[in-house]
Amino acid sequence: MKRLCSVVAVVLALAAVALGGSPGAEPQLTKVCVDSSEVTSAHEFILEHGGGLFDSPPKLLEQPPPSAPDSLLAALGDTTVLVKVLIDSSGRVIVASLIRGTSALAEPALDVACGSVFEPARCRGIPVHMEVVVPIRFAPSQSN
Repeated sequence: MKRLCSVVAVVLALAAVALGGSPGAEPQLTKVCVDSSEVTSAHEFILEHGGGLFDSPPKLLEQPPPSAPDSLLAALGDTTVLVKVLIDSSGRVIVASLIRGTSALAEPALDVACGSVFEPARCRGIPVHMEVVVPIRFAPSQSN
């Protein structure tokens, strides 16, 4: 089933990064994963991909192994953290935000998300930016 491209979500995500979040919103743990000069501006993105049908979602190709201190993982046990990522049209993660999970695992989860590589989403056959939620599982056996 085809869905409409999510241009508004991308524009809002880029605006939130540029403005540092919205007034009155809960603080969110976010990491910018690339130099902002490398990111296509929202205006250029809309002109280039201003709507249409969503052909395929992004697909995870590579993800670094999650790592956290043994003592923390022993205390938390098997834990999954949810991270929202904005993926550019080349498949790079450009922004990652913790949306659910313990803040003690925020930094390692954001590092895993920023190190991930995706096959980009496609809109009318063209690679496009897209925001998705990625689960990152931490288990005691994954520690350094």
